[in-house]
Amino acid sequence: MLRFISDGLITYNYGSNFTGIQKNNEYDWLNDLVLPVPRDVEDGWGNPTNGGRQLYELTQVDAANWRRELSKNDDFFTDIPNKDHVNNKLISTTRPSSRDWWGNHTNIGIANIRTVTGTDSYMMIDYYNNYWEGNITENMIMSGNPIIGGDLTVASGVTLTIQSNVVIPSGVTFTIQEGAELIVQNGAQLKIIGTLNVNGTSTNKVTFDFASPSYPNGILFWLGGTGTINNAIIKNAYYGVRAYESVATIQNSEIKNCTQGIQMDYLRGNTTGNMYVLNNSIHDISYTGIYFNSSNGKVRDNEVFNCNAGTACTNYSSPEFGEVGYFGNNNFHNNRYYGFEANSNSNPFFGLSSCTTQGGKNSFVDNAVYNGYARYTCYVLAQGNWWGNNPPVESKIFAQYGSSIDFSFYLEDPPGTLSANKVTTPEEIVYDTQFKSVGETVPVLSSSSASKSGFNSTWPILWKLRYARNLIGVEDYPFARKICKTIIDENPDSVLATYALDLLWRASTNDKKSLSNFEDYLSKKVLSKKANVLFGDMALILNSQDKTNSKNSNFDKIIDKYKGTRVEEYAIFNKLVFSLNENNNREEAVNLLNILQTNFPNSETIKLAQLELGLVVDEPLEQQLVKNASSEETVEIPKTYELLGNYPNPFNPSTTIKYALPYSSDVELTIYDITGKVITTLNRNGQSAGYQNIVWNGNSQQGSRVSSGVYFYRFKATSIDGSNKVFEKTAKMLMLK
Repeated sequence: MLRFISDGLITYNYGSNFTGIQKNNEYDWLNDLVLPVPRDVEDGWGNPTNGGRQLYELTQVDAANWRRELSKNDDFFTDIPNKDHVNNKLISTTRPSSRDWWGNHTNIGIANIRTVTGTDSYMMIDYYNNYWEGNITENMIMSGNPIIGGDLTVASGVTLTIQSNVVIPSGVTFTIQEGAELIVQNGAQLKIIGTLNVNGTSTNKVTFDFASPSYPNGILFWLGGTGTINNAIIKNAYYGVRAYESVATIQNSEIKNCTQGIQMDYLRGNTTGNMYVLNNSIHDISYTGIYFNSSNGKVRDNEVFNCNAGTACTNYSSPEFGEVGYFGNNNFHNNRYYGFEANSNSNPFFGLSSCTTQGGKNSFVDNAVYNGYARYTCYVLAQGNWWGNNPPVESKIFAQYGSSIDFSFYLEDPPGTLSANKVTTPEEIVYDTQFKSVGETVPVLSSSSASKSGFNSTWPILWKLRYARNLIGVEDYPFARKICKTIIDENPDSVLATYALDLLWRASTNDKKSLSNFEDYLSKKVLSKKANVLFGDMALILNSQDKTNSKNSNFDKIIDKYKGTRVEEYAIFNKLVFSLNENNNREEAVNLLNILQTNFPNSETIKLAQLELGLVVDEPLEQQLVKNASSEETVEIPKTYELLGNYPNPFNPSTTIKYALPYSSDVELTIYDITGKVITTLNRNGQSAGYQNIVWNGNSQQGSRVSSGVYFYRFKATSIDGSNKVFEKTAKMLMLK
């Protein structure tokens, strides 16, 4: 008798009078078993009286051989000997299939067969309904709640219509061959915890059509998922591709008509690989073409247009748009607000002019508000790129609140002629002489001691950090880490300390031991009772990499310690993202959004949180950021006066001198030549507290251009808020022609 016990369980009962002999090969095939519908409606022989579905065995290798007779010594249904069979377990040829007796797909999967003995000995089968594995060779519809139990392949030219969420579990590979089409309906998402391989070709691409951007549909690499999307068209999704604590390669593809193009979240600290975005066309995106949240990645040869922002990064993100050994060749044009945006301790790399190829040849043209925009302690290296004009229109490249964008050496035309004002700073000279290229590959150390012998401990902080960055490029991680730690230990309040922390993080992900040492170093700093913003950033980094169940409580501790600072803001935002995506607690996430709106009105994290929750963003994200750019309401106030140096240095014809004001102050900047003669004095009275700068154009007080040589500048700030604070400091700079 066939017994339907409960969902996911059926039994076949031999009965107490079973003699161990089956007549006429009865029940020799899994196909002979029938799942009754409704349950317990059957006749005395176990046949359904009200319809039913047949079970089946694996026949996908040979569709014509879908019904397998048992041969001698095969395992089948019971431990009772039968025709010399020992029939007590599943074997390799008795597995789930997608075909029934007549060759039709049934999508019922057998998970386990076992026997239960007693008054009535019977076989028990655990099964999955809507089970998928093997090859899909004809057009099909996947609906309900499909279970992907083994590797699954969509054959070339096949259309698979997906009507509900699909999860590819860990250890399972989903392969889509050239010319296949996936039509994804009902706001469904394709979540990859295992592996996704999309094998389109340049002439026969794979298509993903999500019908309309409906939160949160799209392709999601999730919590360790991986794969490659090659030669695909992805359209009409909320997320074209999202990688959440996962890495993948997206190349030679088109992503269009989505809310977000490609989004990466919390990929830092990954020691298993990099995220690659290569040679894609990303366009007609509601918000950001390529978005990084606490993530790195390598981005080359892409065209991004008609988005709010071509690319944006926040929360200690440092993607590379070109790298050592590779030009960037990305084209960000005709976006509604920005070509690129860097925010909150993010340090994207777009190019550095040196003797070796290091990025560059990116293009930022005709972006409506800014071709490049950075704020809140971001350092953007963007040399050797094309900005749409020769020279670049400086008002289209904007940095504020302790940020800077170095575009000092630029392309004079789109093909790539480097501007004539190229000046190589000392750390680059050392790099050019101490390292050598092997053919056209990545440079290597010319000797084991080259990196240390060329380093000068008296260099300004920025030169040291750029040198450390070069060391990371040639994989000299230990000395790069030493440089960064020294800067952090000696200058924790400097705006450049955040860049040092970023580089230290990058130099510590080459292996698990280095990453563990990095976390130990941060832990010791975080224990400090001082609520230093840099230490708060370290606490956020540590918590983002925490794999225990203590993330929420740790976020709460950070929020309590850093009230009213940017650290609190990002602790709330990160907790929101974690609550939504890892705890599946949308109610808590919405409550955290309300806290952000109360504590940090008009902040960019509110818009990012609304986007994360799939809520209506009241106005375009970048439009709000442009408004904030002219507002001083959320400026981070330095704790102490600080002279932050000038850049570029050496310079020609002008240089920017940066400083920090903890109070509203009158500022006087006096330039001297090497003999002590005053060249000019620049006054800025009544400057607000915050990170400020003065540009010296290389002219004397009389308006004439000064000659090449060494110059000194004395910075003097006097508070005007009644505290009577005075700060003075002198530094050196070099004019070259």
